[in-house]
Amino acid sequence: MSIQRDNHSSITEVLEIIDACNEKIEEATEEIGRLTEQYSKLPLSGSFSGQLVKLFETHLKSIRNKSGQESVKRIEESLDRLKNKLSLLEEAARNKVRHPTIGN
Repeated sequence: MSIQRDNHSSITEVLEIIDACNEKIEEATEEIGRLTEQYSKLPLSGSFSGQLVKLFETHLKSIRNKSGQESVKRIEESLDRLKNKLSLLEEAARNKVRHPTIGN
């Protein structure tokens, strides 16, 4: 009987640890979404932005089935804004090369 109680308490402890870990993962994922959103609002250089887009895409793939859809949606939206910003930066850089100003 004592062994059965010990097993039950051990299982309960493990489940509590798993719940705590899942909660931390969810909080971290939400924080990544918030940071991605904040980051997408910053003025950035094209080469650095391209690397971050790839990093965020990789992270998004890894959490797509592990996180709540709200977090995934927020990260997707922020990533789309970042991609749009990167596209504008790349286009501006191409136009600058094609149409240099007097100072260039």
